[in-house]
Amino acid sequence: MSGNMKEYLLKRPMLMGAVLCAIISVTGYYSETAVIAAGILFTVLIGFMIAVRIKPQILFSLILCLIMLVSTVVCLNREERLNKNDGAEYTAEAVVCSIEYSNPGYNRAVMQINDPDALADKAKVICFYEPVHLSMGQTVIADFKFSSNDLEYRASNISENIFLSANVSDIRIIEDKNDYVLSAIGKIRDYIRETLFSNMGYEEASTMCALVFGDRTYFTDEFYNNVKAAGVSHVMVVSGMHLSVLVLFVLKITERLFYNRFVRAFTMIAVVIALTAVCGFTMSILRAGITYLLTAFALLFKRDGDPANTLGGAVVIILTFSPFAVFSIAFQLSVLSTFGILAVSVPVTRYFDSRGLIKAKYLKILFSSVLVTLSAMVMTMPVTIYIFGYVSTISVVANILISYAVTLALSITVTALVANLKFPFLSMPLFALSEITVSYINRVINVLGSLDFSVIEIPRQAAFGAFVLIIIIFYPMLACKKRIDMIKLKEMRDKVEKEGGKRLKWQ
Repeated sequence: MSGNMKEYLLKRPMLMGAVLCAIISVTGYYSETAVIAAGILFTVLIGFMIAVRIKPQILFSLILCLIMLVSTVVCLNREERLNKNDGAEYTAEAVVCSIEYSNPGYNRAVMQINDPDALADKAKVICFYEPVHLSMGQTVIADFKFSSNDLEYRASNISENIFLSANVSDIRIIEDKNDYVLSAIGKIRDYIRETLFSNMGYEEASTMCALVFGDRTYFTDEFYNNVKAAGVSHVMVVSGMHLSVLVLFVLKITERLFYNRFVRAFTMIAVVIALTAVCGFTMSILRAGITYLLTAFALLFKRDGDPANTLGGAVVIILTFSPFAVFSIAFQLSVLSTFGILAVSVPVTRYFDSRGLIKAKYLKILFSSVLVTLSAMVMTMPVTIYIFGYVSTISVVANILISYAVTLALSITVTALVANLKFPFLSMPLFALSEITVSYINRVINVLGSLDFSVIEIPRQAAFGAFVLIIIIFYPMLACKKRIDMIKLKEMRDKVEKEGGKRLKWQ
């Protein structure tokens, strides 16, 4: 099996690079000295690889790892430098980057300090402030009392490149000095939120806010507990699934009008950038967005791309610019679930299809849905056990029951939101249909999530057992993958022979 695993990674150098970058990130979090030592070893290794003329793809992956390693050291030094402001008080100018939470008793936002006399490198800070209405993109002057990250939340905050928090008072808004990009994003989010709550019931609008741009602020504690117990938390975090639904929805419309790879690629890029911005550049949506951007560039340049390798490339890019993103739970779940689907579900499904083991159409669909859910659930199990201390027993059933409904609700709601800008009368029946669909989704989550046996509590130590289970699962997965590669190779040879040996362009 070790030989198969080695071959699998060597054929996917960016995936191998992603694994190495994750190891560097975790090592750097606990020891800067170990990272510096690793940097020296990587430099020697790259020199050796150049001498023996290793494949350029593998060499490129190692060079990116070295860049990420340098980025890790820079990030740690920045944290150390900013932590010197622990306890400091400044009156400073700042831009509101995002509103994390806002109600009469508790207000939290992320602000970027723009005053060099306060923080020299425009650091982002988690701010707790007095009751005052703030919007994304506003520039304020306020009194800040800084404090370094609490150890309990350090990993979570540092994953977002946030190294300080602050208690903020005496906030004064500068009316004529807004950040136009952030203000535009904030206005789009406000439009979506206000339109949904104006055209749907409270519970349905709350769920759609989560589905469209990841805002779970309006969830009741009871419903959110049911979401977690039903094993559908990933549905309420905008990630690859949501992006794929919306991108494919737009591409289908585009292809009917312009079947051209340039139009398809640039449409994909535009949609991805717009949706990523509206969703707040969270780590899960960034991972999905960069993956789609890499796919779009591959389409432009007529290059084949292995999905798992493309996923690895997205991870490497993110970790290069944000070395500790690996500590984001949303990022972990997004990457692992996607990898589980690509590396386990896809090859196993194709293997069954190649052998004709399942004949009935609807049975194939059911089998594929179950396999996708199981692959994602098993691959994320070490994280869910270690972080949450339980696993959902009804996750597979819940995901099968709501997956197509989520796709339908997203497609209808986005169409309704666009139509509502110019033709409100056309959007009304669409919102009504979406509300019925979301009501069904909520009903499934509440019924299944409230069952006494919906979750099984598991000690954190069992996460290591789950990791061993993943390794065991990889053996048949690699066998299936090898079988599929052989089938594809035969198809390519047959086509070469049929076309008289002409060069092929596989898309």
